[in-house]
Amino acid sequence: MNFLAHFFLAFDNEDWLAGQFMGDYVKGKKYQLYPEAVQHGILLHRYIDFTTDNSELNNGLRDILRSDLSKYSGIAMDMYFDHFLAVNWNSFHKCPLEQYISWCYDSLTAKSTLMNEEMNTTLRYMIKYNWLARYQQLDGIERTLNEMSGRLPATNTLKKAAEIFSVHYLSIEKTFFTFFPQLIDGSKAKLDTFAAHD
Repeated sequence: MNFLAHFFLAFDNEDWLAGQFMGDYVKGKKYQLYPEAVQHGILLHRYIDFTTDNSELNNGLRDILRSDLSKYSGIAMDMYFDHFLAVNWNSFHKCPLEQYISWCYDSLTAKSTLMNEEMNTTLRYMIKYNWLARYQQLDGIERTLNEMSGRLPATNTLKKAAEIFSVHYLSIEKTFFTFFPQLIDGSKAKLDTFAAHD
C-alpha cells in the first residue's frame, strides 16, 4: 500500500499515523526506539505491507502486471490502490478527503521531532506538492509514477505504469474492492493484538 492507504489504516490515531509514515524507514528492531503507540504504527505498517504482498488475490493481479512492469509491478499496484481509495473515499471515511489530508499533514508535522532528516525531507515534499490529493486524478497518478521512475535506474519499467493502469483499470478496481475491506478488518485485528499486550 502507498501513503494514503497506510494513513487511512491508522484509523485517525496520530501516533499510529506517525508510525505508518515512518514504517519504510525504520528497519529491524529500531522501532523499539520510539514511543509505544508509534511502535504499534510501525508494526502495523509492516503487517499491511506483508499482507498486501502475500495476498493470493493480489498476487494474481501482480502476475498480470509483471509481464509489463517486471519487478516494479508491486510499486505500481500500491499507487493504483491509492487511486481507488481516493476516488471512493466517501465510501470508507466520514471525513471529506481534503479535510482528512490536512489533518494528516498537520498531525505528521506535529510528530516531526520523532523523525530523522530523510523522513522530514519526504514529509516536506509530500506537503509542498500535496501528494495525497494527487491520487484522485489519473494525471496525478501518472505524474507521481513518472517522478518515481525518474529516481530509479534508466531501465526501470515504472514509466509504463500509467499506460498499463488504463489497460487493466477495471480488473485492478475489482481487486481493490475485494481486498481492501479484508485489509481493514485484518489491520483492526492486528491492532487488537497490541492492545491485548498493553
